[in-house]
Amino acid sequence: MNDVLLKTLFFLCLTGPVGNASKQDTGGVEVPLVGEEDEKKKQKRGGRGQIKQKKKTVPQKILIAKIPREKKKYVTRVCGMNTFDIDLKEAQRFFAQKFSCGASVTAEDEIIIQGDFTDDIINVIQEKWPEVDDDSIEDLGEVKK
Repeated sequence: MNDVLLKTLFFLCLTGPVGNASKQDTGGVEVPLVGEEDEKKKQKRGGRGQIKQKKKTVPQKILIAKIPREKKKYVTRVCGMNTFDIDLKEAQRFFAQKFSCGASVTAEDEIIIQGDFTDDIINVIQEKWPEVDDDSIEDLGEVKK
């Protein structure tokens, strides 16, 4: 008998009082009334959720670094082109065609070019995108990953 009574009390504690109860009866905790549950909007399964807004940033610097690989091989990393509203996919294709090598977009604002093109890439960027001036391009030299 005690087990049934305890289960019933436990169930009532979890579900709340039956019927239209006020706040005073529930100890100050607001419990939605029977008709109010339908009015609340429920999240549907799937869906994309909220789309994050891209933050507009003031043009900073384009950083160029030479990263060593095995033996005497290098890759060139170009970061910061996104701050100048340059399409990274278009820039990646342009670099791959211009230098006859492989290039890929790896992070949000990073292009990796296979080979050491740190000397040539500054001139190429200024020719292709005139809004990028010489002061906003910085060569970091050889950097480890």
